[in-house]
Amino acid sequence: MVGVLDRTGGQKLYIQLAELIREQIKAGQIKEGDLLPTEDNFCRSYEVSKAVVRQAMTELAREGWVLKRQGIGTFASRPQFREGPVMVTGLSDRILDFGLAFETHVIHKGPAALPSDLTALFGGEPPDIMFKIVRLRRVKGSPVLLETAYIHAALCPGLALDDLKNQSLFELIEKRYNLRIQKVACSVDMTSLGEREADLLKAPVGKPALLFDQILTLAGDRTLGFIRSLCPSGDHRIAFEWTRQG
Repeated sequence: MVGVLDRTGGQKLYIQLAELIREQIKAGQIKEGDLLPTEDNFCRSYEVSKAVVRQAMTELAREGWVLKRQGIGTFASRPQFREGPVMVTGLSDRILDFGLAFETHVIHKGPAALPSDLTALFGGEPPDIMFKIVRLRRVKGSPVLLETAYIHAALCPGLALDDLKNQSLFELIEKRYNLRIQKVACSVDMTSLGEREADLLKAPVGKPALLFDQILTLAGDRTLGFIRSLCPSGDHRIAFEWTRQG
């Protein structure tokens, strides 16, 4: 891999890394189908953290420039462009549609430090305090989805008093705090439940689960927050809402 990251400017490192890789694929320096280096190799080559590498790969995967294969690695790809109206994901936090009404239980809400593996999302100046929200979704009394959100506390100062049980977090942010979410970068992966998650979801430790990450970005490429959702594997279906643009 070639290229140098600029640490003196204001552009986030993961965006620069994604751009370097994207341009190398476009130029044919990395061929479609090539296995990319490991996270550790990227970290050594560019002197960045694993969080920076993972976010860069998430961006590239979302755009179609790489394909992640569980247990094998990440491969170079090319986006499949199609003619016709462009469709983009709607800003909805109803990630998983179970086809049934579900209840939301707020397990935790309050100020919290940003986890170290998420600091790269905020560039070189992560917020001093985030607002952490942990919510559990239930269908007919059974837990089906565990959601953990970290929101920039200074931008949404009243979250401690807001109703986080009966309304969409996305709608709350946009309507109450007048913040327009410009982009939501999403990634989907498989994982297994740890002890805490298994206890809350009433599932066995180690059970396979769907991992759904969302990065909320405002205009000017300013990161507002991060949401991680866990859903144990089962009979639930994944549904995305799409909005036609133009």
